[in-house]
Amino acid sequence: NDTFRRNRFDGCVKFVAKSGETTYLDIDQIDVDNIDIIDKYKVITGAMTPGGGVQKSDTYTVINTPKIIEPYEVFSDYYYTLGVFNSLEEAKSFESYIRTKFARVLIQLINNTTSFNANKFKYVPIQNWDTEWIDETLYQKYNLTVDEINFIEDLIKPMKSNSDKVEKDCIDFENFMNKPE
Repeated sequence: NDTFRRNRFDGCVKFVAKSGETTYLDIDQIDVDNIDIIDKYKVITGAMTPGGGVQKSDTYTVINTPKIIEPYEVFSDYYYTLGVFNSLEEAKSFESYIRTKFARVLIQLINNTTSFNANKFKYVPIQNWDTEWIDETLYQKYNLTVDEINFIEDLIKPMKSNSDKVEKDCIDFENFMNKPE
């Protein structure tokens, strides 16, 4: 099959397969419906976890681990585009946000299928994409109560990073709740 090649060549784009393996294909073979975002950074994820990723502990992952792909990288239809950005900094900011338990609990509120559409994000507030987002910042920004925070923390699992290390997203509740206004 000459469609996919293992090595770069003139006029190619990098293709990310469901397996995560990368190959290269001719830019002329790209779906014309999506050609307008080819030169952008994209944050993608695999199909939503069935049932929101319910584990034996009754906690949820909600979405698969998001990944940033660079301009002139494309992906199989296994992946969904969560966001499209002009800069790597904006993509990193969005990726940090979508990894938060705060954003994922809001997606989980209406998650009843494994596919993505804009409706899944109707309760997820849009942020400025110029900072790294963490749950503590979002909990403060939206004035969540201790009960609301505990609900989120108990329901949503920490997101694993692309290197399969669990990211530090725990909150020191005692110091968080005793911060001066």
